[in-house]
Amino acid sequence: MIIKHHTSVQKKERANSYLKWVALPILIIGVIVLIITKPFSRNESSHVFNDDVFTVIADAENTDGDFFILDSFQVGGAAFQTDEFAFPNFYLETLDDEKIFLNEQDLPSTGLLNVWASWCITCLVEHPFLMNLKEKDIKIIGLNYKDERFNAQNWLNKYGDPYSEVLYDPKGSLALDLGVTGAPETFLIHNGKIIAHYYGEVNERV
Repeated sequence: MIIKHHTSVQKKERANSYLKWVALPILIIGVIVLIITKPFSRNESSHVFNDDVFTVIADAENTDGDFFILDSFQVGGAAFQTDEFAFPNFYLETLDDEKIFLNEQDLPSTGLLNVWASWCITCLVEHPFLMNLKEKDIKIIGLNYKDERFNAQNWLNKYGDPYSEVLYDPKGSLALDLGVTGAPETFLIHNGKIIAHYYGEVNERV
């Protein structure tokens, strides 16, 4: 009787050990894979789209110089986030003059904010498209991110300046408040609020 009881306990312990060290890790890995591979879906609280199209309603006949830009954003590998939030408070120097400071009230009510740096290779790839947007009278504010002022100024002098104004953010303080993870990134501003955040290069396919 004692032997049978002992054997039963051993079987139970082996079963618990199997669940702990084999079945449970497999279950956890399966859940992680499901989360990673499942495409993002649209909902009211958080809108992040992968391999999808988000249409931006554009006023093509707007004559006051404000905005409107791209007919749609085709999102491939990069994420396109459309959670609306107020522009963070800031007080930064302009790239051209360290004695001139701007804050959130100096931004256009509608336009683009483009995060860039002279050390950013993808920013150079993106740059001709921004120059084309400038020719269409689209207002673009530049946010120079963790850069040297001299290098950034020379970069714009060499390749052209698509920006109506450039904020100098050497420590990345405003970028941090905006949720920037690197360069380039672009924000869509409308009525003084950020309504979209695009991670990566913007181009004609976007």
